[in-house]
Amino acid sequence: MSKDIFTILQGLPCVSLVEPSTKDVGAAGQAFHIHAHKNGREWKLIIHVSDTFPFDLPKISIENAADYQAMGHIDWHGDVCYIDKQGLVIDYNRTQDLILDCVDEALETLDENFNDPHKVELQNDFKSYWESLPSLGFKTTCFVSYDGNVKELTAYRDSRNERKTKKTTCFAVVEDNHGIVNYYYLINTLKGKKTEKSIYIPLDMPATPPSPKQHWNAADIVNVFEALANTNIKKIALNLAKKQKWSNYFTIIFSHPRSDSGHIFWGVQFHRKDTAPHPLLDPKSDWDISPLLLGLHNKEHLLERSANTANLDKNRVAIVGCGSVGSGIAVQLAKAGIGELHLIDFDKMEVENIYRHTLGATALNNESDGFYKTDALLFKIATDIPYTKIVNFNDHLLNLTVKKGFFEYFDAIVIATGDFTCELFLIDYIKH
Repeated sequence: MSKDIFTILQGLPCVSLVEPSTKDVGAAGQAFHIHAHKNGREWKLIIHVSDTFPFDLPKISIENAADYQAMGHIDWHGDVCYIDKQGLVIDYNRTQDLILDCVDEALETLDENFNDPHKVELQNDFKSYWESLPSLGFKTTCFVSYDGNVKELTAYRDSRNERKTKKTTCFAVVEDNHGIVNYYYLINTLKGKKTEKSIYIPLDMPATPPSPKQHWNAADIVNVFEALANTNIKKIALNLAKKQKWSNYFTIIFSHPRSDSGHIFWGVQFHRKDTAPHPLLDPKSDWDISPLLLGLHNKEHLLERSANTANLDKNRVAIVGCGSVGSGIAVQLAKAGIGELHLIDFDKMEVENIYRHTLGATALNNESDGFYKTDALLFKIATDIPYTKIVNFNDHLLNLTVKKGFFEYFDAIVIATGDFTCELFLIDYIKH
């Protein structure tokens, strides 16, 4: 395979030099140094072709990344994000064409972002670039949403060294009014963890990250804060920093606007041996700076990632009947981003239901009858899916019809009782 790829690279019209590499191989496969050209500019690249090629595309990196400023779609190590594989179909029989296409796409990405004077893609891609810097490698769950205000956050610290690291890490940063029920799984796992204060700071303008292979220190973070936050934001943030106790570990969450819409969230953690004031107040040179790898849980981000473009979080839906059909519909509506679900069913879960019902055996109870289906379904959805408001009724349908205007509250009503008489009655009732 090595000879085939080498020959293919030599034959590419945009490539002037190809040399096999041994030190850049890393994982199983072959690596090559190549000199490639695009619009009169020469790029020194390293192309790594794994043994699973063509099912995994080549990794392409800038060999001398430290000679360049930060660019969009190129991470801190110089790796080029030249194609999105999601939905991509690869013709694995056309190896030569595939190598050519990959190199061409990488050169096009490099050329576009090198010649972008406003660094738009870089600023939009800031979080990915920032989190490619050396870090401790652990995710920090982030329950913070943008509203233009500085916020004091609760940070959950790994004080018992559960992650087996030499340095302190942060499990999560959470704002007070996050809008998620406390038995959402990732909120519930934080019970009993040591807490301390953190700060969320919204910047008015996009930040530009450090160049490849370069590092920021505490003074650089403070310079970003001073340059990109407005006067009122800076005043409030500094007051919050003054309230925090001296420590050898601090965290800050920043956000800045995207060029298209929405906001980029990114986090910083500060380590040092001895305690000191907050680095916003005293950016000592011996603070060790590294990115927080944020797992974002704000509604703006999650709804965007779920492809919810219809603003479904404003809709209210009633599910009448929470058996095998109704429960499945309820879960899928919550995953689609419906903002408010009302679950209606007077029945309890029984062992005979577990093979066909969404809930399964978790809704059974050894000491008594099974749980009400709506109680168990509410708990399941609230545990798995944040930001969905759920109201449940363990009542017979007829008792709800006497409540004036009850069904007029909803944007949609799903009838899934399996009882045709009740369904016909409810349809007639709603019509009239």
